[in-house]
Parts: sequence; C-alpha cells; structure tokens
Amino acid sequence: FFKDRYNINSAAGAQRHQQGLHWAYAKISTTIFSTCIRIDGMFGCIGSGKSIVSLPALQFHSNHLLKIFVKITFRLLYFTFSISRMKYLQIDQAFLLESGESLNKIAIAYQTYGNLNSTKSNVVWVCHALTANAAAEEWWPGLIGLGCAIDTNKYFVVCANIMGSCYGSTGPLSTNPDTGQPYYHSFPFISIRDMVKAHQLLAAHLGIQKIHLLMGGSMGGYQVLEWCCMQPEVIENIFVIASAARESAWGIAIHTAQRMAIESDCTWQNSDDKAGEMGLKTARAIGMVTYRSFATYAQA
Repeated sequence: FFKDRYNINSAAGAQRHQQGLHWAYAKISTTIFSTCIRIDGMFGCIGSGKSIVSLPALQFHSNHLLKIFVKITFRLLYFTFSISRMKYLQIDQAFLLESGESLNKIAIAYQTYGNLNSTKSNVVWVCHALTANAAAEEWWPGLIGLGCAIDTNKYFVVCANIMGSCYGSTGPLSTNPDTGQPYYHSFPFISIRDMVKAHQLLAAHLGIQKIHLLMGGSMGGYQVLEWCCMQPEVIENIFVIASAARESAWGIAIHTAQRMAIESDCTWQNSDDKAGEMGLKTARAIGMVTYRSFATYAQA
C-alpha cells in the first residue's frame, strides 16, 4: 500500500504547519478564523481565513441565530482547546529510515487524553489513518472520550501524527535543516515501519513500557500490525478495523490508478505548496468512489 507515496510525500493540497500549531481537520489557516452573519436578511457567511463560504439570503429567526452562535462559539473554543493540547517531541538526532536514508532531526506531534495510572497499565494507543491527525477524540467521536467505549476517565489515550503528514509531524513541508528550505519532493520515502519507529520513540519519551490496547483503522491498522511484529512483548491487546496484513490485487490496481492521476499533473514535482494539487484531487476522488458499493449508490 505504501507505494502510494504521493499521499505522504506530495505537498499538494497540504496546509503548511507551524511549530506549536495544530491544523485541525477544518484546516484553519494562519489567519484568524472569521465568522460573519448579517441579520438583515441580505447574506450570511461562515469561513476560515480566505476560504469564505457565502450563503444565500436567508430569513433568520432569533432562535436560529442563537443556535448558529452557539455552534460557532463551541467550534471556536474546541479548536482553541485542540491547538493548546497539541504537544511536540523534538528528536535532535538522525532518524534512520527503512529505505536507508535518514532525517537529521524530526518532530512528532501528538495528543494525550486522560491520565497514566500508577502502574502504567491503562495505556490505549490510537494509530490514525492516512488523512487523519493526532486529535483522535475529534475524528473518532463516540469511541474515544468521557463516558465513551475508550473512557478517558479510565484510560490514558495517546495518538501521534504519522511521519510525513501535514498535521504537525515532520513532513514534506517541514524545513530541511541542511538547506533552510522545505523538503517538498525531496522528502524521503516513509514506510509503515518508519511510522511505528517514531511511535516507539514517543512511547519511550512518555515512559510507556506496555500498551494495554493498540488500535487503528485502515492505514492505522497497518501500523498496529507492524508494531506487533516489532515489539510483541509490549502490546497486550489489539483492535484493527478495515485493514489487512497485505494489500489485495484490487487495492494495488486502484492505488496505481491514483498514482497515475497525480503524476499526470505537470506540477506534481514542483517545489511549491500546491504542487500536484489537481492530480491529488483526482486521486482522492478515485479513492472516494471505492468507499461505496453499487447498492449504496443505487440507494442514494
């Protein structure tokens, strides 16, 4: 699967991350989140940074305005809280990759929920999928959180952003210390084992020697299985969903078509934040089509 390196190494469509900031999946830009609602019936708009979405003229009633205000306020507070709880582990030494290449230093973005108990026996480690981030409580609601199946009153939950991502950990948009410029397309190949190796460094930093439950879906499941192979003595239980130990011929064919879509974009190897953006959109659309069955489309 991870021959689909365009999803990791292409800067296309990714948001530049700044140290100390967490780019939530709403992809807030460096400009302040802006909200505008005109109550005279002319227009309403809600947006972040430059991405303003205009709404048609609406007749707002006071209760509707109150609901909108509450929702916006909640999201702003949630984003602020999410940014503030993002943590970073700086590794100021060479990080050797499975390919034989290395990164001079790396940063690992991560979030934790709950508290580690005295015996350090309540660790739940969440490995995220390809397009997610370290904010597991956001993208896995109902499963992780207070009173949920993975109750953060009971468990100490850790989720680290994968290497090569655009959500905090070292990736193509990070600054190459050798050049002072972003890596862009020169960023090295990242494997599942490399991601797990970074997780292991973070676990050691947190003083974690045993993981009660290691869980993940899709590419997160690949990390779970790889970690079990690398350190079976550390992992006590696993939960894997929508994943596999090896890729199927069907999956390889789909991913090959996605790579072709990206490589057909003449900008994909440019040293630019938006390199390969249109090709990546096409590749993502191909992927989205595969997430639904014939019957599901027929019911739509």
